[in-house]
Amino acid sequence: LMPQLEKSLPQSFKNYYEPFMGSAAFFFWMKAHNKIPKNSIVTLMDLNEELVICFKEVQGPRYKRLIRLLKQHEKKHLAANNQGATGKSHYYYSVRDTLPDDKTERAARFIYLNRTCFNGLWRVNRAGKFNVPMGRYKNPAICNPSAIEAAHFALKDVTISHALNGYKAIERSVAKDDFVYLDPPYVPLTKTAAFTSYTSEGFGPEDQKALATFARKMARMGAKVLISNSGTDESKALYSGRPFETDLITARRAIGRKAESRIAVSEIAVRTYERKKGEKN
Repeated sequence: LMPQLEKSLPQSFKNYYEPFMGSAAFFFWMKAHNKIPKNSIVTLMDLNEELVICFKEVQGPRYKRLIRLLKQHEKKHLAANNQGATGKSHYYYSVRDTLPDDKTERAARFIYLNRTCFNGLWRVNRAGKFNVPMGRYKNPAICNPSAIEAAHFALKDVTISHALNGYKAIERSVAKDDFVYLDPPYVPLTKTAAFTSYTSEGFGPEDQKALATFARKMARMGAKVLISNSGTDESKALYSGRPFETDLITARRAIGRKAESRIAVSEIAVRTYERKKGEKN
């Protein structure tokens, strides 16, 4: 999406906030392409505690131990694959159903499960327990040392925190000319595609309305806000009128139950500032 989202970036900004961190792909792209000002304070946050723990371990001094643990997971997973369905199921589900106390082990568990579960989906039940079944991969890429090392250095001097009260945690910190990127669970494309369970709380219609209100408030404070969402009529209605301007983008869904369902769909990038000069929608 970045070649399209790049056109929606503000011309300049001071500090950067991403309270729906997710994979932090947006941050990593901007970092790699020198889009973040040199003295900018970067704050990444998420409501998913396991995700935050993982990022902190990648960022911190134990990242090499994390790589070693992932290599162990990779070895054991592949050994279980060679034992057939019984062995394969045993190791994945034993890891899935056990939450270590050690944070580096939890980070390794998080990455291992994400790389071996069905469609790379992170989903939890109301009790907050990860419940995605194992995916059908012959040789999943569980450990990528170079990627972890690159992420480690990219995250230097970045503030990573567990947003206990969600995106509202940034409200007291954001100031004029700061850039806020909001990438929430999307408004479902259909009534039967209402997945929002990345955390036990979910993210429903009322949460979407509250986020739009929050974005307006941030804009009134002088912040530059960019919001990603699905291109549904409901999403467009949420962000109609001032201070919002909407850019249409096209995306191919990475997660879907059936391969044929992963088609190009319309999404929106909503901003509270003018586009770069010369850019067209």
